[in-house]
Amino acid sequence: MPIFYSPVELIELAVSLERNGAQFYQELSKSTSAKPLKNLFVFLAKEEKKHERFFRTLYKKTQEDPTTIAYNFDEMKLYLKAITESRFFRSPQSVLSKLINAKTPQKILSYAIDFEKETLLFYLELSSMVKDEHQKLLTEIVSQERSHIKKLSEIKESI
Repeated sequence: MPIFYSPVELIELAVSLERNGAQFYQELSKSTSAKPLKNLFVFLAKEEKKHERFFRTLYKKTQEDPTTIAYNFDEMKLYLKAITESRFFRSPQSVLSKLINAKTPQKILSYAIDFEKETLLFYLELSSMVKDEHQKLLTEIVSQERSHIKKLSEIKESI
């Protein structure tokens, strides 16, 4: 029997991803003295924070039926946090680990786009774990990630 995530769990996951991404980009902005790179990292951190605010707004709007929330929601949140930290932020193979060594704005933007694509793919993978009545919410999350990729691609093309 498949495991289904509730909208609340998906939003918690999205908030965690965006918050961790913002922290990562903020750290990168502190680690460089090159003005263009610093500005780029500040921009990316702001974008992640905007998405986090969007997901928090969705969280407030979502009125969850208690029977659809995982039995042990606190345990589920820890599990989702472990997944997001290992897949996106802590693994040596992660896009964000590679981003640390990128030297040019083009390469940095390429890795940032790759990170956003990984996030998008992760949400798409979760779609099979979401009940039909909650697919609209997941579609909104995917739409936000696509817009982030588009913005980054536009900046990359303009450099």
